[in-house]
Amino acid sequence: MSAHKLPSKDDVVRSVKKWRFYVVLALLVAWFVLIFTISPSTIVSWLGVHNSYLALFVIAATGGVSFISGYVYFSFLGSLAAAGLNPLWLGLLGGVGVSIGDSLFYFLGKQGRFVLPQRIEKALNRSRKWLNKKTRWSIPLFVFSYAAFTPFPNEFMTISVGLTGTRFRHMIFPLLLGNIFITIMIALGIRYLAGVL
Repeated sequence: MSAHKLPSKDDVVRSVKKWRFYVVLALLVAWFVLIFTISPSTIVSWLGVHNSYLALFVIAATGGVSFISGYVYFSFLGSLAAAGLNPLWLGLLGGVGVSIGDSLFYFLGKQGRFVLPQRIEKALNRSRKWLNKKTRWSIPLFVFSYAAFTPFPNEFMTISVGLTGTRFRHMIFPLLLGNIFITIMIALGIRYLAGVL
């Protein structure tokens, strides 16, 4: 009789991480195949118009959990816009959803500053002093401009703003307006391109 040796905890953890990566990759590939092989109008007819808006909101709100899911959000937004859904509603629901997800990262940054090494805390204090010297509208203007006009994930910006100790109310409204603006602009652009092509 031969005794089978049980795998160690480290072996199990490595195996789970490896398989988790492959499962996420397979789901992402399947999502893109679905989005790019099925016509946008077919997707909307499967979901229904109201459920399409709801699905966009849910994908947008949960999209902040992973940088990969941002691509899922924008591809789904593009499909809904190409199918002819109202860009204003797409912008409002998508922008609010993205802002909810981004707020999580703001709060992580806000709480994270209490557990940072002392040298980083000193840098943040310098940054906070520098920001305090600026006008009252500097941070809200920065937040809106970043959310509305840059192609980068908002998570970096919201974590940074949280780390500086900026109050949530000074960040959320410009973030919300910026996310709504960019989502409407993307939806209008895709709708225009879908009509031209």
